[in-house]
Amino acid sequence: MLKEAEKKIIKTGLAVVLSLLWIESSIFIFYYSRRDLQYIKDYADMGVYEFYPSEIVKTRKRRSGRSANSSQYYVQYESLGEEYIWRKKVGSKAKGETVLQIGNSISRRVIEFSDDYITVSAQKTALEYIQERKTRDIIGLYGSVIMGVGMIIFLSVLCWRFAKQISELKKQE
Repeated sequence: MLKEAEKKIIKTGLAVVLSLLWIESSIFIFYYSRRDLQYIKDYADMGVYEFYPSEIVKTRKRRSGRSANSSQYYVQYESLGEEYIWRKKVGSKAKGETVLQIGNSISRRVIEFSDDYITVSAQKTALEYIQERKTRDIIGLYGSVIMGVGMIIFLSVLCWRFAKQISELKKQE
């Protein structure tokens, strides 16, 4: 049976491992927030386009658990004249067919980046969208730094405590 001191060492070791995972996730968030901020620097507002439903697209989503795969249905919309595509998720193939039969167009604003584009609601300006993205990415950036620094301090305290517990355990022997 484990002694009380050995249990404390195991708990501290577990906390160290979890802290390292937390720091790793903060680095991951920092990297992607920074990358997104670089990505949205150069953009062009291409204006508002009318998108018309063109086909139903079925995608497979992998899941863990009971069902390994599940299908998701989207109605693919295409703009006239330009090669812009937008997909809207629909619950089932039947709902998608209904959307195709009705054939109503949807207005979407197109924002181009250096190698890609996105569509947003026609009521939203490109500047509003870019500001929202910047705000989200800056919050992620600073949040990850705060989270990472906090975990490094916590990890330092844990390592000090871990070393102290090992020295106490050696004194007891």
